[in-house]
Amino acid sequence: MSNYLYWSGLVANIALMLFVALCIWVWFIWPFVEAMSITRCFICASKTSGCKPTVRAIIRTLKYWYLDLLFGRGWTRISNRQFEWEGVGNWRIHSSKETQEVK
Repeated sequence: MSNYLYWSGLVANIALMLFVALCIWVWFIWPFVEAMSITRCFICASKTSGCKPTVRAIIRTLKYWYLDLLFGRGWTRISNRQFEWEGVGNWRIHSSKETQEVK
């Protein structure tokens, strides 16, 4: 009986640790990765339009997106005249020629 309690306690503790690790990953680490990706997209869009973003603006953008993405997001993509972001590493910058054709 004591052997059974030992192994079931071990399995329950491992399952609990995996659940906690998954929650930390989904709620805190992955939103930071997404915020970094969106910030990189903003930096590239700024450089394409001829602006040079400051360190303060970059940190402010990263902080804004991390706090917005914390505990999940309610949208699937971001799209505007400068860029389109659909996920980590899945974004593209619209060139100025493409925007002129749309007008």
